[in-house]
Formats: sequence, structure tokens, C-alpha cells
Amino acid sequence: MPHVPGLRSPYEKVGRLVYLGRMLDKIRLHAMGNLPPEYHANLGDAQPKFNDGQCCRCLGIE
Repeated sequence: MPHVPGLRSPYEKVGRLVYLGRMLDKIRLHAMGNLPPEYHANLGDAQPKFNDGQCCRCLGIE
């Protein structure tokens, strides 16, 4: 995967949650049109076995 400015590490915490900050960064970058196409397939809960999908299920969001 390419380095994307503004996309934090999946290990960086927001409060006590890991990965949430990265998922929020991906959502913001996608909304601005700056998220590379390689990331689009796994965005949100589209792929339940990937980190985005697991985070969405944990938080109860689609």
C-alpha cells in the first residue's frame, strides 16, 4: 500500500480504541477525494473480516 499523507497508523489510539483514528482518517480522505483506490474496497463494513468491518461491528455502525 502506498504512503498516504494524513493517514495515521492503525496502532494509534483515539481514547482507548486502536484503529478507530485510522478508519476516521480514511473516511475523511475518501470524502475529499484523496484516498487511493487501493483502499476503497475495504472502506467501512464492506469487508467484515478486515479491520474497518470489525471496528464498525464493534461500534454498532454501518
